[in-house]
Parts: sequence; structure tokens; C-alpha cells
Amino acid sequence: FEGEIIEKGAHGQELPLWIHINSISNEHNKITHFIGILSDLTQRKEAEQRLSYLSNYDALTDLPNRNLFKTQLHQLMMNNRDKKDKFALMRLNIDRFRFLNDSLNNEGGDILLQQVAKRLRLINVESLMVARLGSDDFAIIFESFRFRSSDVKSHCKKSMQAFEQPFIIENQE
Repeated sequence: FEGEIIEKGAHGQELPLWIHINSISNEHNKITHFIGILSDLTQRKEAEQRLSYLSNYDALTDLPNRNLFKTQLHQLMMNNRDKKDKFALMRLNIDRFRFLNDSLNNEGGDILLQQVAKRLRLINVESLMVARLGSDDFAIIFESFRFRSSDVKSHCKKSMQAFEQPFIIENQE
């Protein structure tokens, strides 16, 4: 036998193991013993989870990345193709980000992106997804049953108003 099993530890934690069992036969071809080899898969599973996370989420902002955004958008489009359901998509781009990034140094630019992501998450708690598409480009997807078109317009205004408040980075506005 060879396969993966999950064992429960003493404190209830799950322990993924790979088990390999071979039989040992005597000279009459009768099984006399079994030999088992166990391997702890914890680090491998953690690495797989981390890799999966990194392929779908932006490491800097913890927002879904372009890959996950495109997958979600495609699913929405395919699921709603025959229905009358609609969704709203809002894209935001930080004007003059390259200038800001150069003047604040890269670390300051990263802090700005993290603060933008945080504001977008707080403002858009009812959205289906807030994503960072790359560099200074963000997108928000709203499901139609949550908003009427007038609600989407007011929500866009609300999002823009949130960016009227200055960002403070390294004691600079």
C-alpha cells in the first residue's frame, strides 16, 4: 500500500503523512511481516498552500491578483451569459504613481499601495472582489443583486471621496 493519510495529533491538529507498506514473504511465499515507512508531509503541504496563495494573491497587499480576478470575471461572465443578471466592474489607477514611487523610494511606494488596498477593502466590504491587477491598478467587482445602477454610481463617488483624504507615508502627506 502507498498513499496519503491524515492523522490527528494529541492536541487535535491534523498531521498529513505519506505511508508506504510492503509485505515480507518467507521462502514459501507466505507473508510473515509488514514493513511501513511514514513520511511527514507537513512542510510539503504548507509549501503547496503557499504556492497556491502566491499564484492567486498579491503578496504586497493580500488582495486577489490579476490571475484570480480574471478567473472570477470569466466565471461571472459565463454564469450570467444566459441570465439577465449583471455585475458592475470598477477600475482604479493611481495617477503619477511612478513619480511617487521614485520620490518616496520603493518602500514608500509599497506602503502607499498597502494603504490604498486597505481603503479599498474597507469601502467595498459588500463587493464580490477587490483585486490588485498590477503595479498601481486595482479593480472591484459588484454583484447586481446587491446594487441598483444608481447605487453603483453612488458607491463609485464614495470610493473617490475616500481618496480625497491624504495618505501619510514616512511623515509626508
